[in-house]
Amino acid sequence: NFKKEVTSTVLWLLDHNIKIKCIKVTPYELNEQVILDTEQIIPIPNAEDYTIRIANKKQEELKIKDERQQNTKKIQMEFWTQLLKEMNKKSNLFQNAKPLMEGAICINSGYPGLSYTFVITMKYAGIELYFSKRKEENKRIFDNIHKYKDEIESAFDNKLEWQRLDKKIASRIAYKLEDINALNKDNWPEVIEFLT
Repeated sequence: NFKKEVTSTVLWLLDHNIKIKCIKVTPYELNEQVILDTEQIIPIPNAEDYTIRIANKKQEELKIKDERQQNTKKIQMEFWTQLLKEMNKKSNLFQNAKPLMEGAICINSGYPGLSYTFVITMKYAGIELYFSKRKEENKRIFDNIHKYKDEIESAFDNKLEWQRLDKKIASRIAYKLEDINALNKDNWPEVIEFLT
């Protein structure tokens, strides 16, 4: 009998393209001789080819997913390099920022716990004023700034997203370019112009 821990491990190894089997061996005595009967338990003999094909398919999917993630990280790095180059022509605000293989890049606003953050996704691009202090302090600062919402939006000449995020520690004020894949290089001129 195989313990659950063993069968679970064997199934996991099969999923990760390791060829392994569980064989049940039962001894019998016949005319003072020991005879062994063997029975393959995992993978089930009739389903062995199927199980191996499924495991191979999962491995291929994981490989493709990993390649996509690596490609996305390279694209992000390339995007941030171009964005920061353009941003630094207009402002020294991000001059110390480094390109990252991430979906966001942030710099300190000059006030502890408040940062400016560029965000790019396959659905939008945006910039945020992000509050990352203690929860009560974030909400207090957000509320104090929110009092000037109309004046700020009038001076900015656009509507902002005021996200107090009551159930979370952080808060943020965001400005987004919606319905655009910021990872698509064809969209980069528009995204970079928007963000800068």
